[in-house]
Amino acid sequence: MRQPVTARARAALEQPRAIALQQEQHGASAGTADPVSRHDRARRSFVARSIAAAVALISWLGPVQVSWQVARQSAATIALHGTTVDSPFTSWRTTGRLLVRWGLRQAQAGAITDPTAPIRFTPTLTQTTGANGGVPVINVTTPNASGLSYNLLRSLTVDGIGLILNNSLLGGGTLLGGNVTGNANLATSGPASTILTQVTGTEPIRINGTVEVFGTPASVIFAAPAGVYTQGAGFTNTPRVTLSTGTPQFLNGSGANVAFDQATAVGFLVNSGRVQIDPAAGSTAGAGIEGTVGAINLIGQTVGVNAPLFAGNQINVIAGNQQVAPVATGTGRAGSDWQVTATGANVAANSASAQNGLAIDATAFGAMTAGQIKLISTAQGLGVRAAGDLAANTSNVNIDANGDVSVGNVYGQQTAGITTTGAVSTSGAVRAQQDVTIGAGGDVTLGGAAQAGNNVTVSAGGNVAGSGDLSAVRGLSVSAGNSANLGGNLNAASIAVTAQGKDGTGDVT
Repeated sequence: MRQPVTARARAALEQPRAIALQQEQHGASAGTADPVSRHDRARRSFVARSIAAAVALISWLGPVQVSWQVARQSAATIALHGTTVDSPFTSWRTTGRLLVRWGLRQAQAGAITDPTAPIRFTPTLTQTTGANGGVPVINVTTPNASGLSYNLLRSLTVDGIGLILNNSLLGGGTLLGGNVTGNANLATSGPASTILTQVTGTEPIRINGTVEVFGTPASVIFAAPAGVYTQGAGFTNTPRVTLSTGTPQFLNGSGANVAFDQATAVGFLVNSGRVQIDPAAGSTAGAGIEGTVGAINLIGQTVGVNAPLFAGNQINVIAGNQQVAPVATGTGRAGSDWQVTATGANVAANSASAQNGLAIDATAFGAMTAGQIKLISTAQGLGVRAAGDLAANTSNVNIDANGDVSVGNVYGQQTAGITTTGAVSTSGAVRAQQDVTIGAGGDVTLGGAAQAGNNVTVSAGGNVAGSGDLSAVRGLSVSAGNSANLGGNLNAASIAVTAQGKDGTGDVT
């Protein structure tokens, strides 16, 4: 909204003219000779008026900060001929400085509050000070009794300079640069344990730099229905990062919707949008999400991963139009910590956010490494691709889909499982220390080996075809609704291969 020029600003701009007039009258009354011609005085007076007009125009047009004391000194210097003017429009030398700053440096991060949001959910925006300062800062809002801080923004773009979420009552030095003061919003509540930032505008969230939680560590949630896009994102001092296109839902311990003050958890109602993870601009092999993150949750109508993900504990990628709610550890869909309830699976198949007919698309660059990995898609007819390596170094890899699934190398320290109503194709090895389970409503095509410390189980509603070796310490079971054609070696204590011949063949080769 355009703001009128304040009285203070007008006074600052008019003062140089008054000083100049007094000086000119004083010189005339004293009979002193002015070595500057009337033409030069007029020209320099014009420059002073031009500068004053420019400052006034800037003040009227948008968010600026003017250092008024310095501005008065500079304009007064010009008006009093304490300057040499080479051109009325291009250059001048002054003994002072006119400093006009187009907003706080936070504008580089594009953090804009929502003017329609309740005051209690509107964070204050500032920036770090001192050496290496100027990093945008969001002073998070007062959390509820469960430690949830809810922050509403109109838009948010984090650039290379980064963003700081101030979750501290005490000030101090930051990792990204500069110092922050204590967050007064936390005076009565203490720091937050979860910081939820929701963008209400029509533009997606863009995170192209590092997000630092200053102070007490807290889980971080960014939500925007228009999408969440990252390029070389980093997160520090947070145990859990959630990026979602869903509308946040405040839940109690029973999973029921409640008001903010009673909320103990946050779920998401997903109806649109894409979560896209890319490397930093100009890089093809850079990390997708870096930092001290224990868990990464990517929840959207569709999800794309084009850069590596690493989390100490777990990675959950969940796609489709659905209600997604946190549950007790390991009790959710596909053994995840999330309960998924579809609310319109067919809608996602026609969504503009779907690319290449895939609900989840992890390219060869999109390798994932974590304690456990869950890929879940409820979008009917939309596939899942995981061309990069999936490695669960302490627990399980599980893929649960409603369309065709294609994977590269998959490794589970405990189990590796793929379940879908569509077809499954593998181009690499699927291995696990305990069990490997592959189940498809359509065909299963094994382009690589399947190996397990206990059992390997492959079942298909259509055909099973494989060129790689299948080996298990205990049992190997292959079941095809039509025919089974296995070209590799079969090794196990017990082996069972069956083909029901629903298509009239029933061949086992």
